[in-house]
Amino acid sequence: MEQKPIRFGILGCGLAGGFHAAAIRAVEGAELRAVCDAAIDRARAFAAKYCCGAYGDIEAFANDEDIDAVCVCTPSGYHAENAVFLLERNKHLIIEKPLAVDLRQAQSIVDAAKKSGRTVASVAQLRCCKDVRRLKDILVSGVIGRPVSAQLSMIYHRDEAYYKDSGWHGTLALDGGGALINQGIHGVDLLLWLLGPVRRVSAAKATLRHDIEAEDTLAALLEFENGCLCTLSAATSVSHGQPRTLTVFGTQGSAVLTEDRLTSLVTEEGGLVIETGESAYLSHADPGAIPEQAHQNVIRDFCEALNENRRPISDVIDGCNALALIRAAYDATEKGPQTPVFTEREDRI
Repeated sequence: MEQKPIRFGILGCGLAGGFHAAAIRAVEGAELRAVCDAAIDRARAFAAKYCCGAYGDIEAFANDEDIDAVCVCTPSGYHAENAVFLLERNKHLIIEKPLAVDLRQAQSIVDAAKKSGRTVASVAQLRCCKDVRRLKDILVSGVIGRPVSAQLSMIYHRDEAYYKDSGWHGTLALDGGGALINQGIHGVDLLLWLLGPVRRVSAAKATLRHDIEAEDTLAALLEFENGCLCTLSAATSVSHGQPRTLTVFGTQGSAVLTEDRLTSLVTEEGGLVIETGESAYLSHADPGAIPEQAHQNVIRDFCEALNENRRPISDVIDGCNALALIRAAYDATEKGPQTPVFTEREDRI
């Protein structure tokens, strides 16, 4: 039997909303029906570009029965309020990163998802990438042995206009922090997906270049439950960024992930440099330079999850746990080493 298309709405017509709109239009089985933004003129201009309806009022938008699922693309500090409101009106959700700015807010989304029975995905597009999945298989199968050390470098460039023009980037209320929670969250999610839970985190942060409330430079040491030790760097304070790199050293080899590409694999049998071409991710220098395929993968997986009655590849609990590690790192900069409080998964979530 042919599946009915998933009918989407988008809440928030900024940069992230554009990523989602283009992805919905490109994915078979997905349709964009309407968008909503508090600035109605922006919503109308956005809707004209993507040939859909426009709302300036979230209540009317949420009550539109032609919308099955909503992509929440508002500033991070509004995610929880928006998500709970939409879940109470029985919408499935895809929530842009981070899920929320604090764990209390995140828990409110979990509780609303349980009550509504709706599906909630947290955007973590790297999980869908072929080479990232390959690295996970390498780690699970023991090709490089037991992971003992890792290095995650997330060194980004953001100019002054990035913070000043948005009105919310770098603020504690709406961004929840700086380089770690905004630019670094995808790397944090990868660490948890690839290496498992963290039992202890130590960290230091500073604001060294930008006139913002939050940090633009952070360094952390993570101790994983499996014993692996990882150093993490996140920054937006540099003059030019570098592609995100994750190196995992095992007892029998090592692997390097550069953005979404597996660029090196070394085993006891010998070294192998994997020629997979350059990554299309250039967001270390430009926040808009994310390949179209990234959000297409998220939308496609979400539609398949709804049609197959399964969890999306990154669900509300995964979003909570990435946030839990980030909040623990922030707490560690002020209170000393912390143990993250992770949310346990329940079958009905």
